[in-house]
Amino acid sequence: MRVACMFGLVMALAWAGCDGAAPEPTIDVTAEATVMIDGWARSGMYLPDSAQVGFFRDNIEALTPLLSAALAHDTQPVRMRAAFVIELCTPPNPALAGLLASRLPSEEDRTVRLYICHALCVHGRTSPQAAAALRARWQALDKNATARPSSYGYSEAAEAVAVAGALSTCAENTAARKEYASHVLGWLKPPPPDLPKERLADHWDVRWGALATLRSMPPTDGAVPLLNAMLEERDRKSWVETQVRATLQVQEAAR
Repeated sequence: MRVACMFGLVMALAWAGCDGAAPEPTIDVTAEATVMIDGWARSGMYLPDSAQVGFFRDNIEALTPLLSAALAHDTQPVRMRAAFVIELCTPPNPALAGLLASRLPSEEDRTVRLYICHALCVHGRTSPQAAAALRARWQALDKNATARPSSYGYSEAAEAVAVAGALSTCAENTAARKEYASHVLGWLKPPPPDLPKERLADHWDVRWGALATLRSMPPTDGAVPLLNAMLEERDRKSWVETQVRATLQVQEAAR
């Protein structure tokens, strides 16, 4: 009887572990991530939350193949969210830069391309492949075409801002990086006084895009004074306060 009791005690301790708690079941990270990615197609207006982003960030090496497949998914919301998650999977990762740079030339949706550019601001800093893909896109765009193709779409000018933001971190030399950064910063200045009224709304949309791009870019010389000046504009839009302060938080916190 005593031997049987001792055996039972040893087995119970082995099950409970040293701290008396049952061991956690092993998580199949690939299966868990697959469920998340499948849900991105049904997420409506919502982007992946911090818990999902953290899961991918913590398991990025194992989950890079899944994110690569998601970037090429048939469904636009999945591709967009894949690029969003990749941007936040810091620190900068050359493997992720390669995925993004490979996808950019074939991506047909402008919104997804914007998200890819924002992600390349983070991951493409030492990638010649990223710089080449971005330059090709830059050359293909009309930087002054602010008219949107639809009420929910982005203009060529808005895409050019995102491409310039990425090139400000990916371009091969300092002079080029400054030139591309200057293009982004130019959109923080007030609209030209002679801009036709019918083009004003589209112009402001590009300014919104410049703020979003700056939130993905590293600290950029000259950004903070222009952002503060934007807060003081007499005819500013209602969203300026929130968007500019969020951008200031990123630019100032990173300094």
